[in-house]
Amino acid sequence: MSKAIQAITLLVGFDADQRAEKFTWDSSPDSTPLTGPHSGTLLLPKGAQLGLKVKGVGDVRKSADNPQPMSGFTIKECCFITQPMIAQIGQPPLKTLFFPASPFLNCKTACVPLAPGFSTAAVSDGNQITVIDTWDSHLSVGTAAGRWTLQFFVTLEIAREGAAQGEQRVFNFDCEVEVADAVQ
Repeated sequence: MSKAIQAITLLVGFDADQRAEKFTWDSSPDSTPLTGPHSGTLLLPKGAQLGLKVKGVGDVRKSADNPQPMSGFTIKECCFITQPMIAQIGQPPLKTLFFPASPFLNCKTACVPLAPGFSTAAVSDGNQITVIDTWDSHLSVGTAAGRWTLQFFVTLEIAREGAAQGEQRVFNFDCEVEVADAVQ
């Protein structure tokens, strides 16, 4: 009997009118321990499948401060960039060792571009629009334990009511990620 593969979804979000380039982020089920040795990391179980959702929100009310409200967005490109941490600090005769370039299976380099393909859902309450793009694929987490710095970059085009062309923005976030035996 095989063990069920755990699915983790990374949710990154932005406000169409924010000035900063940083995403907010969370995971589902919650995979970011608040206490203990894994505190502050995105903790991924070995062999899990990592999915992705990009959530954009914007005020839909036209005003002097918001003459062209957001009506949606399109993801143009996105990628993860990983930086392996030290696995062993060398003291002669031991060498300094690092974890592999990426925590993801079949990724031999630090730059992991995500293949296009997102499903979009949008809802508006008359004051705010929320658009969620869900990636139609996933990344498989490796089976070896390790630690990495993880960055995620997205180039997207924000559609605005009455605008002839979209507004291009680049958002990102970074965190530490750890691959371990189980998420507790």
